[in-house]
Amino acid sequence: MVDLNLSTHPQYNTNVFASAGSGKTWLLITRICRLLLAGTEPQHILAITFTRKSAAEMRARLFDRLASWSVMEESELIHDLEMINEELSDEKIIIARNLYEKLLFSAQAIRISTFHAFCEEIIRAFPLESDLPTTFELTEYEHVYINQAWQRLLNENEKPNKHKLNSALQTLFEFCFGLNGTKSALISFLYSRSEWLAFTKDSENKATYAYDQLINTIGDVDSDLANNWLKSESVTNSLVKYKKILETSPTKTYQAWAEKISACLIIKNHDNKEFLSELKSIFLTTENKPRKLTISKTWLKLINAEQAELVTQLHSEFCDMILTLQDQQVHSELLSANKAWYFAGNTLLKIYQQVKFEHGVIDFSDLEWETYRLLQHEDHALWVQYKLGQRIQHFLVDEFQDTNPIQWHLLKPLIESSQDLNQTERNSLFLVGDIKQSIYRFRGANPEIQTLAAKWSQEAMNSQQISTDHSWRSSPAVIDCVNRIFTHPNIQNNFFTFNTHSYSIQSILSSWMV
Repeated sequence: MVDLNLSTHPQYNTNVFASAGSGKTWLLITRICRLLLAGTEPQHILAITFTRKSAAEMRARLFDRLASWSVMEESELIHDLEMINEELSDEKIIIARNLYEKLLFSAQAIRISTFHAFCEEIIRAFPLESDLPTTFELTEYEHVYINQAWQRLLNENEKPNKHKLNSALQTLFEFCFGLNGTKSALISFLYSRSEWLAFTKDSENKATYAYDQLINTIGDVDSDLANNWLKSESVTNSLVKYKKILETSPTKTYQAWAEKISACLIIKNHDNKEFLSELKSIFLTTENKPRKLTISKTWLKLINAEQAELVTQLHSEFCDMILTLQDQQVHSELLSANKAWYFAGNTLLKIYQQVKFEHGVIDFSDLEWETYRLLQHEDHALWVQYKLGQRIQHFLVDEFQDTNPIQWHLLKPLIESSQDLNQTERNSLFLVGDIKQSIYRFRGANPEIQTLAAKWSQEAMNSQQISTDHSWRSSPAVIDCVNRIFTHPNIQNNFFTFNTHSYSIQSILSSWMV
C-alpha cells in the first residue's frame, strides 16, 4: 500500500507511478487539501491535467471534499483528517472548516486546468512578446484548416516555377504509395511541428538543416559503390568462373543459376538496375536472405577440391556484396524520402500557419510552442511568474504519462524559477501517472518523459519515488490479465519495469454484483 504521509505531505517532492484504479486522483486532491491546511494561498498552487473533463472533475472533487468538511460532525472531520495523516489540533479543525469559504471568495483562485488552458493564460499575459495574433481565437477544428492548407499545397505544386516542390511530392507519392499516403505523411509532419520548430529554430533553411543533421547521424550513401562494382571487370571474371563451375553440377537448380548468369552477362554493361535485379534473384531468396550452396558428394566427384572451395567463396562474396548494395539502395531511398518530407512538410507548415492567420485562429500546438519559446530564457520564466500575478510555488501534474517534450520543457523552467525565487517557503512538486496508460502518442506524448522527469526531480529536488499498484476498482480477472501480460519477458525487456498489481475485496464484490 502507498505511504500516504510521503505521497501527500506538502513538504515532500513526490513522483507517483500509479496504476489504473489505484486512487491517483484521490492522492492529488488530498495533496492539495494538505497544502491548503498548511496555510498555502490558493493562487500559489497549480494543478495540471490533460482534458477539460479531468480538470472539471478534479475541481469538483476538491470543492466537494472541502464543502463536506465545512458541515460534517466534528468526529467525522477528525476521522477524515486522521485518514490523510494530518496532525490534529483545534486550529487545524477550524482551518479545515473554513477552507471551502476561503476558496469560494478568494480573489485569486487555485489553478486547476489543462496544459493548454495554462498556456493560453500565459500567452494572454504576453500579447506584445508573443508572435501570435493579439486577438486570436483558439480552434478545436484544426482539420478544417489543415484541409485548406493541403489544397493550397496541391495548387502550388501545379505552378510552373515550383520544380522543387513538385519533385518532393513526386518522391513522397512513390514512397508512400499514392496520394492518401503522401497526405498522411505530411499531416503527421504538422502534428510534430513543435518538435520540428524546436529542432530547426536556429536555421534559416530548416529543411536543408534537418537533412544535413540526418546525414551526420546515419551517414550518406556511397553513390559510386554500386556503379563501380557492377561495371568492374573483376565482377565479370568472377561471374564467368562461378558459372563454369555451376555448369558441372548435376543439380538442375544450379544449372538454372548458370543460365541466368549467362543472361546477366549480356545485360551487364547496358542496365545496372536490371543487372543487379537479376543477380538478386540468383543469390538471394524472396525474403532477401542468402541462398544456400551445397556441394554434394556426386558433384564433388566431378570437380576438384580447389574448384569446390572457389565456388563456395564466390557464392559467399556475391551474396554479401548484393546485400550491401541492397542496403545502400534502401538507405538512399530513405534519405530521398526524408529530404522530400522535410521540404514538402515545411512548405505545408508555412501554408497552414498562413491559413490560420487569415482566419484569426490558432491551435493547441501553437499555444504550446509559443509558451515554450517564451520560457526558454531564464529571465522570461521569472517574468512570467510575475505577470501571472503571484508566483506558483506548488506544481501538481496529473496523467504525466501523456506529457510531450514541449509541455515538459515549458513547465520545467517555471519549476526551476520558482525554486530560485522562493527563499522563505519550501516549494513542492508532485507528478503522477501510469506509463501503461499513455494514449496521446498522436499529439507527441512520450511515456519515457515520466521516467526522465522523475530522475531529474530526484537529482534536482530530492524527490521521492513511489508506486501505487493496488487497484480499488478493477476486477480480479482484469488485474490477473494485466499482470500476466506485463510480466511477460518480451514486455519487460522492451518497455519498462513492472510491479505486480493487486486488487481489493471491494473489486471482487463488485465483479460478483455485475
